[in-house]
Amino acid sequence: MKKKIIVIGIIISVLLIGIVSASLLDFFGKITGSVEVKGPVFYAAPGKVLLVNEEPSTYATYEARDGNAIVFWTEENLGGIDFNYIPKVDLYIRAKVNNATPSKPLELIFGYSDTSGIMIDICSLNMDISTEELDDYYISCDGLSIPQDVDEFYYKMQGKGSQDIEYEISTENTKVEIIGVVE
Repeated sequence: MKKKIIVIGIIISVLLIGIVSASLLDFFGKITGSVEVKGPVFYAAPGKVLLVNEEPSTYATYEARDGNAIVFWTEENLGGIDFNYIPKVDLYIRAKVNNATPSKPLELIFGYSDTSGIMIDICSLNMDISTEELDDYYISCDGLSIPQDVDEFYYKMQGKGSQDIEYEISTENTKVEIIGVVE
C-alpha cells in the first residue's frame, strides 16, 4: 500500500511540475530563435566545372571577349531538388581586363537549371574590374527567389563593355558561397 501511495505521489508530482513549467513558459513568453543556414560552396575548376564543397587541385584561366560568357556547371544532375529558403550568396572571382581605365563591368550570375532545362538566376550583379593583373573581387547578393526543381547549378561571367574589351578569369579563388537566408 505504501508503494502505491509513493508511486501515485511521484506521478502527481511530475504532472504538477509539467503544468507549472507550461504556465511559467506561457507567463514569461514564447521560445523564439533563428537558424543559420550554411549552404554549400561552389568552386570554379578547370574544364568549366563547378565543384561542390571540393576545392580544385589545379587552376586554369579563361579569356572572353566582351559579350561572350564563361559558364561553369556542376557535374552531377541533382534530379529536381527544392530549397525551402531564398539563399543569400557571396560571389568571388579572380579576374583582370586588358584596358582597366576606366574600370569595366563584368556581370556575375549564379543560378540553376531546372529539370526542364530552363536557366533561372538566383543572383545577378555587376562587378567593376579595375586591374590589368589578376586580382580577387567579391560581392554579396540576396537571392531573388526560392530555387525549385533544381537539376544543375551554374556560375556565369559575362562582360558588359565593348567588343575590344578582353577579360581573363582564373579559377583560383573563383567560387560561390551560399551563406544564409534572405529574411
